[in-house]
Amino acid sequence: MAPPGTLMDVRMEAVLARIQGSRARGRPLPEASAHELVKFYYGTRHEDAEKSRLYREGYPFVHAAFERTHGRILSQFYARHSLRAVLLTDRDELEVVWDGVQDPRLGSLLSEFDALLVRAHRLLKDEDRTLFAKSGFGLASRIFSDVDAADGRETSVPDAAVAGHRATFHRLTTFVEHAALRRARMRYVGGASVGFLLVALTVVLSWFTPQYSPGEWLRVWLASGAAIGGGLGALLSVVQRLQSGNLEIDYGVGPDIVWWNGVIRPLVGVASSLVILVLIGAGWVPLPVPEGVDPFDWFTAIGFFAGFSERWARDTLSITPATPSGALGVGQVERQDPGTSQETEALEPEADGVEEEEETAGEGDADEEPSAAGPREAVEAVEEPSTEDGVEAARDGRAGSPGEGRGRGARSPGATRATTGVQTGEST
Repeated sequence: MAPPGTLMDVRMEAVLARIQGSRARGRPLPEASAHELVKFYYGTRHEDAEKSRLYREGYPFVHAAFERTHGRILSQFYARHSLRAVLLTDRDELEVVWDGVQDPRLGSLLSEFDALLVRAHRLLKDEDRTLFAKSGFGLASRIFSDVDAADGRETSVPDAAVAGHRATFHRLTTFVEHAALRRARMRYVGGASVGFLLVALTVVLSWFTPQYSPGEWLRVWLASGAAIGGGLGALLSVVQRLQSGNLEIDYGVGPDIVWWNGVIRPLVGVASSLVILVLIGAGWVPLPVPEGVDPFDWFTAIGFFAGFSERWARDTLSITPATPSGALGVGQVERQDPGTSQETEALEPEADGVEEEEETAGEGDADEEPSAAGPREAVEAVEEPSTEDGVEAARDGRAGSPGEGRGRGARSPGATRATTGVQTGEST
């Protein structure tokens, strides 16, 4: 069955003119696309004998131009009843040409397959691309073969065959995604390694600048430790996530952008560590150097954590206290001033004394009614075991610390004041 007469369109006439011009000059045709090659192939079957002859004469030129541009053809499939073809070259280029399918199920599948070809051509390289090209050639050939057989019988492709083609397409899609992600991860790690080397080189070059004063050299030395720690922490974080399979990368942006994102990752870790170092020096983040620890080691460790854990660095930088002295540290643990703690503890006995005063006053009122010995005996009944011992204990408790006032046989200062007040009032 010959292709439709519309095959001889203006574009094909232009290609024939180019071929004739190249033959006249004795030069080969510079380039040709897969569509032009497929149309020339079907043009050799044209029902017009003169046009068929022109296509047969021009086909070798188009074929040579196509292989010069896309590589030598390894496998090819041409349908018998319509313009549909699949070409596979030694450069792992897969070309699928089709002029439409009446079955909407296969038409949708072929449209999705064309989109997958574009993604695979952009994302896959080397062995992954070779494997995909061979598998894709097999899938497209089987689809065109089933469509060609159905067109010859004037029937539709069976549902089982369509389901099988759809399952194969899903496996190819999964293969492309996994291969692209694996390749993107390797490029990302490579970029991160280059970024860390840039950081290390910058730090080493900063050590050979002779214009530093002793104070400036100390700052440079500590900043160098924080920068090395931040870059190394970022690189180890990337490697750890790669080994655990948790390194998520948007491979759709392209390999170049993925690589540059990897280069930036250690630089972000260095920036976070240096910012935290400045905040510690300004007093906004209370992470002072512990006693007996070398400052270089301390700030290198802080830089490592800042580069390794983006969450820890983000939480630390998100703390914005009203004053530097009110800054919070790791985990936002609030530290109290020692003077404030002592003040609070000193107030506790007074509160106890107020409660004891109320209890003592209540007991005194209750004991005054039945007592006939006078107010002083009522006071003596309240004090245990005797008035003199109680007064001495109260004096000792008032003279001592708040903690000592609660010891054995002693009363708190508040209780002493309450007892003294009762005695004075009764005497008056």
